[in-house]
Amino acid sequence: MVEADRPGKLFIGGLNTETNEKALEAVFGKYGRIVEVLLMKDRETNKSRGFAFVTFESPADAKDAARDMNGKSLDGKIFANDIPDKGLVSKIYKELIKLNTQRAIKKWAEDMNRHFSKEHI
Repeated sequence: MVEADRPGKLFIGGLNTETNEKALEAVFGKYGRIVEVLLMKDRETNKSRGFAFVTFESPADAKDAARDMNGKSLDGKIFANDIPDKGLVSKIYKELIKLNTQRAIKKWAEDMNRHFSKEHI
C-alpha cells in the first residue's frame, strides 16, 4: 500500500477479484472519513483487476490505515503490500494505459479486417 498521487490517497494492490467497493469501505472506513473508493475493473468483463485506490479526507487517517492494514487479508487474500517507490504507481498506471491502448488498437484492426474481408468477398 502506498500513497498515490495526492495526500490521503492510497494504492491498494493484491486484492481478491471478488472484493468490492463496499468491502473496502467497511475495512478502511474505521480509520476515518473516506472520500472515494475506486476499484479498478476490466472494461470488457467489469471484473476487478485486483487493485484499488482509497482516498481519505485526512492524510493522517490514510497513513494510519496504511500502517495498520499492510499485509492484512480480505476475502481470503493478503493485500496492501508495501511499494517502496512512489513513482512505481505512476509507472504501473502508464503501462496499464499503454496495454489498454494496444488492446483497443488490436480490436479496431481486427474489426476493420473483418469488415473489409466481408465487403470484398
